[in-house]
Amino acid sequence: MRSINPTLLVVAMVANFLVIRVAGLFLPDQYYFSFSSFLFDTRDLNKPVALFFKLLVPFLAAFGLCAVLILMRRMRAGLRYQVRVFDDLLKEQAPITLCFAGTLVTLLMAWPYILLWDVLIDPRLQPHRLLFLTAYLAYIISVSLFALAGANTAMASLYAEAADEEALTVSRILDNRYVRPATEVVTGALSAALATFLAGQAA
Repeated sequence: MRSINPTLLVVAMVANFLVIRVAGLFLPDQYYFSFSSFLFDTRDLNKPVALFFKLLVPFLAAFGLCAVLILMRRMRAGLRYQVRVFDDLLKEQAPITLCFAGTLVTLLMAWPYILLWDVLIDPRLQPHRLLFLTAYLAYIISVSLFALAGANTAMASLYAEAADEEALTVSRILDNRYVRPATEVVTGALSAALATFLAGQAA
């Protein structure tokens, strides 16, 4: 049964937060944005490139943490019970937990602009609240999908499973371990493109 692992959730949230902070320190201003500046900043922000770097954070964090779990599973290959525990974690908990962690960190970092809009935002931008919320919803969907894609990419490339001999159908092809991450990245990119378009409308 798919569920969220509390320990992995906390570790993943810390990892996402740290990578976001490090990226903010080292990336040039035109390639990094805050949640309000993405829509309303007048500086020379390259929004598509900045959005790419932002979405790279949950992807790499999820991929890296999943890769660590897979490595730990391999190190305990001789201990059947521990291997079984790692198998359950990787199959049933890791992808959804890493997806939720990336989404939650993104939401926590932007909640002041969502809840305290009237206090934090320039009064001239008050009419743009619905536009901001719509763009942010599209962005947070992208973050979720890219985090999920990162976890599933690690699973597909590093985690060996027994081959499945059942007949192929459209649903089975879309759920294939190699196709699934690509589908999530494409869908996330489309959602990110929508966020970028809406940001352009607010400029």
